[in-house]
Amino acid sequence: MAALYRSMHASGEYPTVGTGNDQLGSRATDVLMDNDGNVLPGEGISVNICACQMPPHLVPFRLQHIFGHATGHGSRSGLIVWRHGEGPYVSDGIGGKLHARLGRSHGLVEPTKIMPKAEFDAALADTQCDWQIDENHSSNCKMGDY
Repeated sequence: MAALYRSMHASGEYPTVGTGNDQLGSRATDVLMDNDGNVLPGEGISVNICACQMPPHLVPFRLQHIFGHATGHGSRSGLIVWRHGEGPYVSDGIGGKLHARLGRSHGLVEPTKIMPKAEFDAALADTQCDWQIDENHSSNCKMGDY
């Protein structure tokens, strides 16, 4: 399983599950749905190869000594950088319902098939315990490419 990085708020020792900003779930404004409210493959939540590849506002300012571009402040100052998986940054399945579609430094976790948004969000929530705090450069990192 590829090492995927995402900034999210914490609920205890795991990322917060939900459909709001910076949570483990999809916002309706971020995923294209069909007329029946289904999420389509090719839509999903953003992930990165490393925090150094994330948009600056999604990296908490407190990490600026590691990631020089970090500007996250206000409600985003409390974000945590989480990692899911440990392997090379290549597209791969995540359980039976999710797939990581990865580009050079950015990717998304998408449904493997057309499914209702609630089912997609439940599949994402099922990964909650698989995310670990990791606020260092990844072994797949392409430092300076941001």
